[in-house]
Amino acid sequence: MVPFEVNECNVGSGETCGAIFLHQGFLQLLCDKLGRHAKKILTQDRQNDALTWFENVKYASNPYDKEDTQRDYRVPLNNAPNIRSSKLLGGYLKLSRYENINALTFD
Repeated sequence: MVPFEVNECNVGSGETCGAIFLHQGFLQLLCDKLGRHAKKILTQDRQNDALTWFENVKYASNPYDKEDTQRDYRVPLNNAPNIRSSKLLGGYLKLSRYENINALTFD
């Protein structure tokens, strides 16, 4: 029998946790990138797919790893129309690791 491994553990307080703020910030970043097209493009299904993708990237990332050279990411927005000005092509929105997130606010 293989022992299980705990990756993340916390005592629940009943309050909003940090993950929800990360998700909200990520969705806001997508809205900012898509501009006036955001409402049409970010259907609930696409938001769910993008958040699932974000979770995988979040857990696999190590901001302290100097060997990590990945700078660009492709967020899946399946069957979304191409919007070149937003870097949305072929159902993927291109994001840079260094997108300007300074303007994001977390209420």
